[in-house]
Amino acid sequence: MFGIDWDISNTFVEADDFNDLKKKLVPLLYKQVFHSTDEHGFHGILKTKEILSGPDCKIKRQWPKTPAYFYEKGFVSLCDFYHPKKCSHIRDGYRKYSFFRHGHSNTTYLLLLKKEYYNKLITWYDIKAKDDWVGKQIVPYIESGLKSPISLNCISQVIKIKLWEEPYWPSRFQPQ
Repeated sequence: MFGIDWDISNTFVEADDFNDLKKKLVPLLYKQVFHSTDEHGFHGILKTKEILSGPDCKIKRQWPKTPAYFYEKGFVSLCDFYHPKKCSHIRDGYRKYSFFRHGHSNTTYLLLLKKEYYNKLITWYDIKAKDDWVGKQIVPYIESGLKSPISLNCISQVIKIKLWEEPYWPSRFQPQ
């Protein structure tokens, strides 16, 4: 399913709007760490059989003027719903980073990291004690990083999301 040729659990989630999506995703993502990508990125991952950092795969950054912490360090950025100490940190995080939508595409793939790799993560709690993150793009509490590349053998499940609601772009954030 989804063009995957290795033994892995696959889940398809379809939703009419964000509230419907949230109800369906919360039980699936509780205490999980995952990488979020669009359809183009997912096909690239299938081709290379690994998740590469932005510089390694030469992705075009959505917000190029803001230096991204993990991007600059050669790490793969991951959504971390395992380490935050409060549910409010996760709620605040997904308000700042819409991991479930990439641009105007209505299809997103979430690649869930196997739990045995969680101890290799650089978490927000590791970073906030340092000064090198100040002025860099990072989502507090819910963004973690893992050194690139991440082999597909480290992935436990793929969740494909189809969100039918049109994206809301406040005029000042309208993509060019």
